Formats: sequence, C-alpha cells, structure tokens
Amino acid sequence: MSECELRRFNPEGIRMVEELHNTELTLNLPEFPLDDPRFTEPVKNGNESILLPDNPEIGTREDLVKLILKSIEGKLEISQVIEDDGLCAWLACKYHEKLRRRGGYSKNHIEGSPAWHAFDLPRLVPTSHYKTYYRHCIRGILALYDRHRAEDLAWLLEGPASVHPDGLEQINSVPHLVTSRDFMRACNILYHDAEHTYPGGLTLDVKGRKTGWKKGAGGSGGGSPRRLITAYWQFHQTYRIDSMTAEQIISLLPNEFEKFKPGASK
Repeated sequence: MSECELRRFNPEGIRMVEELHNTELTLNLPEFPLDDPRFTEPVKNGNESILLPDNPEIGTREDLVKLILKSIEGKLEISQVIEDDGLCAWLACKYHEKLRRRGGYSKNHIEGSPAWHAFDLPRLVPTSHYKTYYRHCIRGILALYDRHRAEDLAWLLEGPASVHPDGLEQINSVPHLVTSRDFMRACNILYHDAEHTYPGGLTLDVKGRKTGWKKGAGGSGGGSPRRLITAYWQFHQTYRIDSMTAEQIISLLPNEFEKFKPGASK
C-alpha cells in the first residue's frame, strides 16, 4: 500500500479549505491543497517524517481510529493529534471521500447520478464550540476513544465511518454527557447491536453494512438517543444523575425506552 507524508494545514490552509468546501449536495468534491507548501507543513517526529496510508480502506469508525493510531505509534501521542487543529483538518480533508456518503436515497442524486451527501464545515475544520467540537470526523472520534479507551463504545465504533446519524449528533452536542463514562456505558447497554444492518431504502449506499446499534436507535423516535438527552435534562432537575451508574440511569428511563433495555425482544 502506498504511503504519504502526514501534514497539517497552516492558518492560510484552513482558510482555503473553508473557501473550497461545499456544504450542499454535490456531484464533484473540491480538491484540497494537501501537499502545497504554501498551505501545509509536514508533521514530524524529530527530523523523521510520519507516514500514513495514502488510500486505505476505511470501513468502520473503529477502522479509522486504528489507522491513525497505527500511523502515529511511537511518534505522536493521540492527545497531540486531537489538540492540533491543522492536523485534524488535514486528516479530514485527506480522507473526506471515505468519511462521507454518496448516493443512497433517490433524492441524493443529481441528473440521475449519485451525489455526495451534504457535509457541514465543522466535520472538516475543527471548532472549539461545545456543540460542534465532537462533530469533527477525526477529532471527535479520537477524543471519544481517548477519553473512554474504547470501553463501552462498541455502539459507536462498529458503524460505517461515512455515516453521521442523528442520534450520534445529538449526543455529541452535549460534551459533559459524551465525556461521561457512565452515560456512554448506558448508551452502549441501550443501543448496541453487533448484528443489525442497514436495510437499504434511504440507506441504499450502505445496505447490508452493520450499523453498530439496534433498529430504531439511529433516528429521533421514542427511546432514541435524542429522547435520552431530553430525559437526562428532565432528571437533572431532580436527581444527581451525574453521580449515577449506567444501570441507575437506565432504571429511571420511562416506558418509551423499554424496547431498548436488556432483555427486550428485538
């Protein structure tokens, strides 16, 4: 497999990415200046270049994490990647075709051809805003992995790296929840399913691939992650929920969550 030099965008490079990026549905993606010395610089381990796969297969979010960790092993700490805006932006732009969906539902086509799905700028360029920090397609997943060391993240890591479902977005928008080990464990208990796959239809482009979570967990209906956040804020007024275990949090949930609780029939 061919390799390339790990680089980071400088401030001018970040501005160039912001100018080139198209947030709408599109047939053609921009070509980012990944190797242009006017906009980028190499990331080194001392005087040694750091190499990573040029065009790897990235199936799941776990694949993405492992690819980056293997590339930086013994050269950079994961925290150094997470804290480096230019590096995270460069990695996101380097692999952005693998981290976004194409085609699927008929409305995601232009003139009969499959179009690339809309992709918000915070997925490519890191932000410090609490609502979008974890939405970045590189920094977000690495920060969660580093915080929890892969414990109780199966529901998150096993899904396709190109899919950014509503439930995940909702949880990612509340940092003190997404960084809580017990809350993430509750999510894993409620929503993880190692066998459930995308059925097609709206998700034709990922049909047959494992979702990582139970049927219905990726939407906004009863018992979904969106509803879990609503329940959290309601309980927050009465209970010291931040000091509760995952099992205690689950025990408080109303009937709409019964279908996701352990032992419920699929």
